[in-house]
Amino acid sequence: METHIKTAFAILGIFVAATAISLDVVDDYQYAFVVGQHHSGTTLLDLILALNTNVTRLKGKYYSSAQEQLEHVFLDNAMSRILNDNTGVAEDEGQHLQTVYPRARDLGGARRWFLHRDAHLTEKDSRASEETKRELLQSWTPFWDQDKKVRLEKSPRHVTMTRFLQHVFGMETRFFVTMRHPFGATYHFYHRFNDEKKTRYYNDCGERDVRSFLKIYGTLLEDIPYLKHVGVVSLESLLDSRNTRAIAHAAEHLLGLAPSIQISPINIAAQGALHLAEIRKPPVEFLTPKHPRSSVSRSPLLQQWDYKSKDPTNRNTQQNVSLKGSNIFFDEPEQQRSVDPTESKRGFSLSYSKWNQSSFNREDISSEVQTKGGSRYPSENIIGKHATRRRLLHFRGDRNALEVLSGPGAQFGWVETFKKLQPNFSERCKHVIEKYEAKLNGFGYSLRKFTQHSLPSFFHDYLLLPEAYTL
Repeated sequence: METHIKTAFAILGIFVAATAISLDVVDDYQYAFVVGQHHSGTTLLDLILALNTNVTRLKGKYYSSAQEQLEHVFLDNAMSRILNDNTGVAEDEGQHLQTVYPRARDLGGARRWFLHRDAHLTEKDSRASEETKRELLQSWTPFWDQDKKVRLEKSPRHVTMTRFLQHVFGMETRFFVTMRHPFGATYHFYHRFNDEKKTRYYNDCGERDVRSFLKIYGTLLEDIPYLKHVGVVSLESLLDSRNTRAIAHAAEHLLGLAPSIQISPINIAAQGALHLAEIRKPPVEFLTPKHPRSSVSRSPLLQQWDYKSKDPTNRNTQQNVSLKGSNIFFDEPEQQRSVDPTESKRGFSLSYSKWNQSSFNREDISSEVQTKGGSRYPSENIIGKHATRRRLLHFRGDRNALEVLSGPGAQFGWVETFKKLQPNFSERCKHVIEKYEAKLNGFGYSLRKFTQHSLPSFFHDYLLLPEAYTL
């Protein structure tokens, strides 16, 4: 027993030393984040990018030596995580491994978090500091391969934190943004609704899902001109077998890597009468919405910060741009938070408690995969393999043997279920279509024909592969 204890402390010392060393040479690494709405393809893109031999994603703990791995079995579980092929938290997301800022579930769950006043963080937040970088690296470094140049992290929650993360990790940080049709992204929830929720969903005509999409990506539209390196891709284009490999190579180019990812997508045909009927609808003519940032999108600011530019200049220009309103699409006021430099990180737990007692219907927050996290926000023990991983519809096999499913069955498989829950949508829900169609057309989606996907004009300057939308 005494020998085992000494071995445990020796290994723990090696781990602490290795972590300290890695923090001293962080500039040798490149950091990249995959962000987007929940169930919009973030996990799939994370797995695809990690196929490049120079990229490491968050997964099972890495050891400094084979000896350390062998001796690991003597460590008490309270001192170290069990050796496995994942982090032990939901979908291997970094948000669940840290304690600096509230996770999505702390702010209301996958269908509500973006409505919370603390969801949107920028470089002006008091926590955007070198200390935050050190804390995040202490949380994430054990799950990255130290021998690989590019460190990749994936959390949907970070889609409203891009400016914050760029400030913390530096201007060379890369961001990959995924999008998906609003009704496709929320399929994970409504296909499990009980009868009561199905009735509410029917009466709502899916309007809440559309508004959620516009809230998330409207916030991103405000933030994206400030980002130096960013690439946007829709899940629908990624799951088109003609595009999959090309999009992966465009992402590698954004990372400064030679293209090496090899993917052979497996085509899945459309299934179900309602899905086929939607595909056979005649094409609709997309409306031409006014770009919400028309005065900014062609300004010198974007030319300087476009990820395709190799030599951006006048970086301080971003400070002079006036962005009106808290969100360009969301027409309900959200709670505003003034940033107090002396504000305690723990203070967000209190603001969450107050929000949790508000008038929101908590039953509307569909149960999500149980997550585990740090101690600063509601936490649990994160040791061991996560027992309730959801099965993604867009790849099969395990996370080391990726097989991407493509074709209409993978791109729009949700249509059959949605149309059963929303019969006669085109006629019964005209008010929703008229209210949101033009805005969604700007993102490349339609409420008049669900299976028609076009170039998202709002993000045109930031698309990983614009050609993918003209096939």
